[in-house]
Amino acid sequence: MALDNVFFQEPSLPYFCKNLFAMEQTKKYRGIWWLVFLASTAALIFAIYSHWEWLTLILPFQTTSFVKAMDIM
Repeated sequence: MALDNVFFQEPSLPYFCKNLFAMEQTKKYRGIWWLVFLASTAALIFAIYSHWEWLTLILPFQTTSFVKAMDIM
């Protein structure tokens, strides 16, 4: 009889593991990342057009904002 109750109890997990199984929806602000991506793309196009020698400084902003906008990272 005591074994029947063991199967229906909640598993005793350590405190740090309790939130691993909680499925919560968080609000993701992807619109702002699309705006950053479009602005950095426009800046990159302008930098290419104006032959700016530091145009590679724009690439981290463009690639990171694209990944965040697509919700990959």
